Amino acid sequence: MYKDFSIIIPGFNEEKRLDRNYRLLLKQLHSISKYNYEIIFVLDGCTDNTETKLKKMIGDNKNNSVFKIISYKENMGKGHAIHIGAKHIESNFLFFIDMDIPFNFTFISKAMHEFESGADAVIASRNLSESVNLTNEKILRKVLSRFSLFLENKVLGTSYTDLTCGFKGFKFSSTKEIFESLKTKRWMFDVEILYKMKKKGMYARELPIVLKNDPESRVYLLKDVVKSLIELYKIRAYDNKK
Repeated sequence: MYKDFSIIIPGFNEEKRLDRNYRLLLKQLHSISKYNYEIIFVLDGCTDNTETKLKKMIGDNKNNSVFKIISYKENMGKGHAIHIGAKHIESNFLFFIDMDIPFNFTFISKAMHEFESGADAVIASRNLSESVNLTNEKILRKVLSRFSLFLENKVLGTSYTDLTCGFKGFKFSSTKEIFESLKTKRWMFDVEILYKMKKKGMYARELPIVLKNDPESRVYLLKDVVKSLIELYKIRAYDNKK
């Protein structure tokens, strides 16, 4: 049966955090119970027992038919995981969210309304005035994040308030070609998508979000900002080669 939408959740070596994250996911699924959806876990070269443990958890769930697991051996990055997951969806609307489930799924219902109004993509933004940040974010993180956003918009010629928030939705009929042509394999893949959408004249809508912190977050901000900026310039380089 064709689904209302698909949610792709990429993950790498999640065994230690899986109990907590899976409980958060099940809790959030209540807010979208009116929809016919599918959840696609893409395990990006896990070397621990994530896959075995996840299969056991899903097997114990009465509603286990909504879940799919895709797994491969080599760690290729979050962008590659989304790219692979997009090949297996059975719907016309694709969402992706980080494995730690830091956002409320009420965003999905709002996004579906925006799709009905003509949006090709809906982006959760942590920086809109209506957004709520429940984290104890340090000043250095805020400064580096805003500096990174400034450079991202400058290099790509965009004007988003948040390019890299880990919760986004796409109308797949209009963006499928972009997903299939992704060059960026790791952090900045979603920036590449939005950049290509802008060039094609597609419409992306930003929505406010409530952000909750993951106490076991594995983001190392300064190092990851540097890596992201390298990928950012690669996106422009790929485009200039055409």
